[in-house]
Amino acid sequence: MAWNDAISGEITVSRSAVESGVLAPEVWHLWVGDAASEDPAAVLAALTQTADADVVIARYASGQVWIAAPLASCGRTVVPAGNIIYWQRTHPIAAAEAAEHDAHIRLLRTDDADRCRALIAATFAGYTNHYVANPWLAPISTADAYADWAVRSLGQVDLEVVEWVDAGGEPSGIGLTRRTDDHVEILLAGMVPASRGRGGYSAFLAAIVNRALTGGAARVVISTQDHNVAVQRLWCRAGFEPVLGVTVVHLVDRSLAGGTSRNMDASGS
Repeated sequence: MAWNDAISGEITVSRSAVESGVLAPEVWHLWVGDAASEDPAAVLAALTQTADADVVIARYASGQVWIAAPLASCGRTVVPAGNIIYWQRTHPIAAAEAAEHDAHIRLLRTDDADRCRALIAATFAGYTNHYVANPWLAPISTADAYADWAVRSLGQVDLEVVEWVDAGGEPSGIGLTRRTDDHVEILLAGMVPASRGRGGYSAFLAAIVNRALTGGAARVVISTQDHNVAVQRLWCRAGFEPVLGVTVVHLVDRSLAGGTSRNMDASGS
């Protein structure tokens, strides 16, 4: 989930090369940022570019309530897929605590692909996100999808995959971050089941935050599904504050959803 898209003043649309052929034959994304002007015609015009899409995953800042009308009239079946809550922290942790936490952080490299995949698979086994809200998407393992994502990220300039090593030297957590402009976004972060409930996640999160803020970022951003209350309580205790809600809906071609037509023009007919 891209923070820059969430706060932008743009309405953007793009094909997902990663999800196409996996979730459905053709998957596209639509973003309407928090600073975008109210413009239903522009949303419908953007959606005309997705005429061949089986599913359009639309995300918009939850305050942009006007977007409901153009989405409802775009000629597709609208499937509500929940909300994402963004949190941010702008201040580093104490120097002594930071030094202690930093000793447990290890940056994964391209030759750590198998290690990365195994850690992600264990950490996110059984996790659900907006994909499972849509009965017309091909069933996938969220953990496997996240593992593929993390492995593809290894060695990329703006992305870091880091693991958390416990006091015994065993890997017990893994995270994926992206640096963009003045912020670092935590895309994934979690602990393997055997390491949960021991305070390790909070320490891991603090280490990622400090690495980002002392490295020049003005803020660290993280997000999750709104139903994931437990982790948001941890973020609150870790000095994060909620800053933005994003609504997710899937626009499904009616032939896929049991209707008759996938054709759509700018008027929504």
